[in-house]
Amino acid sequence: MIKKILLYSMFILMLCSCKDKGIGTPQKSPECRWNKNDDIHYQYIELKHPENISDLLTYSSVYPNSEYIASLLDIFGGHYEQTKSIIKVVVKANGCSGTTSKTTSYTKSNHSDLGTWSINNIYTPKNSKKEFEVKVEIKSGLHADRNGGEGYVVWTKSSMANQLDSPQSGVIQGVYKKVSNGYHGGIIKPKPVLMYKDGKYLKAIL
Repeated sequence: MIKKILLYSMFILMLCSCKDKGIGTPQKSPECRWNKNDDIHYQYIELKHPENISDLLTYSSVYPNSEYIASLLDIFGGHYEQTKSIIKVVVKANGCSGTTSKTTSYTKSNHSDLGTWSINNIYTPKNSKKEFEVKVEIKSGLHADRNGGEGYVVWTKSSMANQLDSPQSGVIQGVYKKVSNGYHGGIIKPKPVLMYKDGKYLKAIL
């Protein structure tokens, strides 16, 4: 009788132990598999200029007389600030392990995968269990502002994986992001000139 009670107690303890630790080993997430063959297509491109464009000293000389930038290729134009522009595509996978994100950068010397309204051959995860996000960041060259600083104009657009199969809206508002209070990177600080007004000379930047 005592032997039966001991065996029964051991059986109960084993059940409790299994319940606490779980049965079997946790299933590991598979390694993310990346292919560089997906594309992003826009219906058209309309990179709108930042709202404070009048505060940027060199910006109007880069894109004169244009309401907006109408092509991804125009971001790498002939102006010395445009040659420093960069376009980044960041893809983040969900539900797989290892390399869970990849970034592809396009510059003046490396933008053969860009079309007027498209970005071709981007990395995407082929075994992401959940929908993944694709973020495009377009950054202009450095610009000085009238407040004594400098920064970049940035356009960003995020899309989910299921939207890559059809053309998307390319209307994106540009935002000026100040990065420092000094002038660097080839920016020429405009020299103030003396202007005569109301009976006295005042310093002004033309």
